Amino acid sequence: MLTTNAIHPVRSTLSNRKGDTMSHAIDDTLSPGNENVVKGRAGRSHRRLATRLLLRAALVSAVLVSALGMGCAAPESEEPETQQSNVSPLAAGTKWHPGHYVYVGDRKVLKDDYIPSPVFRGVQKNYFWSDLEPTKGHYDFSEIDKDIEFLRDRGLYLAAQITYKTFKPGTTGVPAYIVNGAELGPDRTYVTDNGSTYPSIWVPAVEQRFRALLAALGKRYDKDSTVELINLPETANGAKLPVLLAAGYTNEKDEAAHKRIMLALRDAFPHTVRIQYMNWSKTLVQHLTDYAKQIGVGVGGPDFNPNRDLPTNEACLSARGVVPLASAVQYADYFKNPPNAGSGLMDPHLIYDYGRDDLHLNYIFWAKDPAAGFDAAADMLDEPSFPKNASGGLENKAPTKLGP
Repeated sequence: MLTTNAIHPVRSTLSNRKGDTMSHAIDDTLSPGNENVVKGRAGRSHRRLATRLLLRAALVSAVLVSALGMGCAAPESEEPETQQSNVSPLAAGTKWHPGHYVYVGDRKVLKDDYIPSPVFRGVQKNYFWSDLEPTKGHYDFSEIDKDIEFLRDRGLYLAAQITYKTFKPGTTGVPAYIVNGAELGPDRTYVTDNGSTYPSIWVPAVEQRFRALLAALGKRYDKDSTVELINLPETANGAKLPVLLAAGYTNEKDEAAHKRIMLALRDAFPHTVRIQYMNWSKTLVQHLTDYAKQIGVGVGGPDFNPNRDLPTNEACLSARGVVPLASAVQYADYFKNPPNAGSGLMDPHLIYDYGRDDLHLNYIFWAKDPAAGFDAAADMLDEPSFPKNASGGLENKAPTKLGP
């Protein structure tokens, strides 16, 4: 018998989660004290772009020389000699390029000006299940292929979030054959608090289809040296209890489905960094973090900020040194009191210090919006005093459970 107390608490979501849709800009004069953040942005952006292109050209040339001489892909460790003592030996073919990445959101055509600092090692981008599998069993990975070509030419890496979650009313990242597929059962999808449609991953037929997608992606990209990291969407269900119950939800079914999907990710990508985004409930996050450490799947979350008390924080602390840790600074996380934009932008040094010193992250994904917040972060990365090793000061020692 289910009771309200037995159900995992559901995350309270905004009607439009700006950090994920990446479709919103911010008024540069939104709050007092932001003038210096945006002053001279155009000049700095052009200078950073020119510097980055020169550095990337040199890097690509070095990679090509290495590849021609050794008959292999780009080297898997680029840390300076002074950092080598902090880098663990990796199994052959295992990818490990921790550091700072630009989070561009979804359905964006990549551009050079998206990556304004040479400190950025690559891009994190969302790919919707509905785009990757437009019809049952027929996959379209053309968007990923184009992004890989763009990044490879520039010596950069891709962190791909494979997701089915959207945050606007009337939207979905679920394939139409599942949304409309009565043969998969009446509980196959549900409508969230913000009006978007999610898959009921605890329904076996739905879960199996998502695991099949991961297997197809792994077959194609696990040994592609440009594809650095694959992450699954956050664990929060985004709907109130009656809606979930009507879709056949139970704690046990939900947790078991997440674990099987995490295992499928591990098996599909043995040589690639694997991350399960965590975000509510605390009980579920604790159970999944323990399981992630057992099977070698990393943890992280879609939001981190020194003033946000989220279950992800405890997950990162628990998993430090065992599995990779990766989290994103999304739209709301640039503000002093997220998601209150009126509180003003937070100094990005405080966000970086929190991710490095408190959460011990290996990867930080910096969202492009709001523009003022992202520009301040990019300027920070370019400061002369900022760490110059390849990981940009983040933990670069490989965790014990990385690779096959």
